[in-house]
Amino acid sequence: MVVIAERGRVSCEHIRAETVIIAGSLKGDITARKVQITSTGRVWGSVVTSSFSTDEGAFLKGQITMEDEIDLGYAAGSETEKKEEEQET
Repeated sequence: MVVIAERGRVSCEHIRAETVIIAGSLKGDITARKVQITSTGRVWGSVVTSSFSTDEGAFLKGQITMEDEIDLGYAAGSETEKKEEEQET
């Protein structure tokens, strides 16, 4: 899970994660199974996801592609996925 807090500012080429929540600003692309942009969130970039939500006031300048399945670039059960699951509990 990646969370960009309200005062957070991130500039990157690409974020890949199970879940991405943006309350601050992001300049870069997102690939995630779930993407949420809050009312204070600002995104400049493309989004590929299977679940997308925004609050009133959210900003997105880019393209949204909805897919049934999202390939995050790592195999199921990989170390990265296990670490994310451990951090969530």
